[in-house]
Amino acid sequence: MSSGRHFRLLDPAKAFYSSSLELHAEDMTWERFKRAFRERFKDAHTDEYYFTKLQIARQEKNEGPQDFADRCRGLAQKVMGRDRDPVVQRIHRENAERI
Repeated sequence: MSSGRHFRLLDPAKAFYSSSLELHAEDMTWERFKRAFRERFKDAHTDEYYFTKLQIARQEKNEGPQDFADRCRGLAQKVMGRDRDPVVQRIHRENAERI
């Protein structure tokens, strides 16, 4: 990647980038760069964790209906967004909609 690129990174990402010499290599590609960041900052929670959070989700006292729906949608996407297989995604999406 070109050394002329500038990134606006938050502190944890900035520290990771600064300390990872391989990310500064001349032959670094955008795909490898993204993969390194995704691997470093991937969510440590399991699908089961988010599935359970979705099952027990309740609207908070000061939470509007749209905010609650958005929060539930976000939890569902964390469960179904991890697999690239379209058939598996469809099954997850159907299960999330059913819940």
